[in-house]
Amino acid sequence: LLDSIYTMQGDNLRRIMLNRYIRETKYKGWKNTSSLYAFIMEEYAGVSYSVSGEIKYTAQKDETFSQYGIRYPNIPHDASVFQNVYTHDTPNRNLSYALTPNIHFLMNRYTNVNVGGEIGQKILRREYSRYNLDELSEWAENTEHILGQLPSETEYKFRAIDRQNSYDLHEYDNYQEAYVACQYQRVRKSEDAFNSRTTIYINMPVSRHHYRLDYTRGNVYSGITRRNAILLTPTMFFQWENRKRKIEYLYSLEQTTPNMTNLIEVENTTDPLNIYTGNSKLRNISKHYMYLLYQANNPEKETNFSTRLTYNTTVNAIAYAYTYDRTTGIRRYRPQNVDGNYLLAADINYSRPLDKRKRITLNTITHAKLDHGVDYISEDAAIAPMRSSVNTWWGTETIRLNYKLGKHTIGAKGYIGIGHVTSSREGFDTFTLCDFNYGLTTTVKLPCNFEISTDLTMYSHRGYATGSSNTNDLVWNVRLSKTFTKAGITLALDGFDILNQLSNISQVINSQGRTETYRNSLPRYIMAHVIYRLNKKPKNAK
Repeated sequence: LLDSIYTMQGDNLRRIMLNRYIRETKYKGWKNTSSLYAFIMEEYAGVSYSVSGEIKYTAQKDETFSQYGIRYPNIPHDASVFQNVYTHDTPNRNLSYALTPNIHFLMNRYTNVNVGGEIGQKILRREYSRYNLDELSEWAENTEHILGQLPSETEYKFRAIDRQNSYDLHEYDNYQEAYVACQYQRVRKSEDAFNSRTTIYINMPVSRHHYRLDYTRGNVYSGITRRNAILLTPTMFFQWENRKRKIEYLYSLEQTTPNMTNLIEVENTTDPLNIYTGNSKLRNISKHYMYLLYQANNPEKETNFSTRLTYNTTVNAIAYAYTYDRTTGIRRYRPQNVDGNYLLAADINYSRPLDKRKRITLNTITHAKLDHGVDYISEDAAIAPMRSSVNTWWGTETIRLNYKLGKHTIGAKGYIGIGHVTSSREGFDTFTLCDFNYGLTTTVKLPCNFEISTDLTMYSHRGYATGSSNTNDLVWNVRLSKTFTKAGITLALDGFDILNQLSNISQVINSQGRTETYRNSLPRYIMAHVIYRLNKKPKNAK
């Protein structure tokens, strides 16, 4: 099959294949970063005054050589594209500096207030030059030059410059920020013992940004883009706890602006299969995050319970709307604001001993979430992208049972996760996935401070579109360690996937219900550790 793909033998294969490509890349470069930080603080009449200043500078140079061959079997005469590209990214510099004053008030024994701000500037200077060496006949396809070689500087700079995809930019961000942060914390004690603690924290930062982008892209575009923005990033936190219970609530808002280069409506064709265009109408993004936590424990009975609700939503999220050409496999992307993305999740953790001697311990973790993802998609190059909403439901349950036998431990574990993906989008096929695993764990203390621990687990996957992903993988991991108590050093040797059964292919479902495949080139390995513990007890400690 692999040979037939490269040689394009067989009419059936030719009919179903949209494109095939091969890429070879060679890269070299360097990066230097330096910074300077200064801090001054004074206290007068119970009020603290401080000023800090920081300067950061980064310089980077990148050179990349790439050869990229594409074939389109469905286009008459087996159309093809060949690229022999050299890119030179220098100067590439980042400079930022800021001054941060702060005043700290202690209002009373429970309340303190911080008032401060920051004023600074960020400067980005970048010159990206791309040269299509294949435009020189002696550097085209099937020539003798190897990857990494260059013609004379005069030849490639004047005869092979890719003006469409070369650019020069100066980007500036002048900003001023002010904030007021207030914290209230009260600890209640009874007979010199901790009883309860209440904490309330509110931070209200507001920043003003003036962005300027001086951007030139060959002879295709040259201009200055400006944008002013006022951004809010408040945080509100509440916590109450005593010796047995805890309640927490957090809300935060993060507002950001789109990348300035995404505002330039110029076509980027560096990758022939993925073409990008900017959008000057992009709006600022607002991300809301909140959670509510309840936790209860009983030290005498060694029971623990916690539950957490989480909700995230994004207003004006940036989606890369795309159209897809079914004859070539080419995608054309354009960033676009979209509303409706949110995540709702719930977690419950519970553990307790099952016998009076507390040798057997049960631990369960229950997780459920709904991920509502919104995007813009078109499966036809002639039709504009349309809104696509996908709901991904996930529920998982993890159970662990451990038995202590003196210094040794033996345990059993199990996990099941079920995902259900639905959408009203035309042509979308609803599907259900199931991942589960089960196994045994053991930790044995040996003489002379040796310890051996092992984990034998069967991993199973069901419901995936490709049969090769619906697998059963028996994985055995082992660790042998030796501790030198006086020196505070531990030596350990790990063996991962000793049976060599774990697949190097893993798959996840993204927010649009698409299966993304990841390949790990090293699923089986042996690793040695040298661990030195810095924490030492005082000489008078018992």
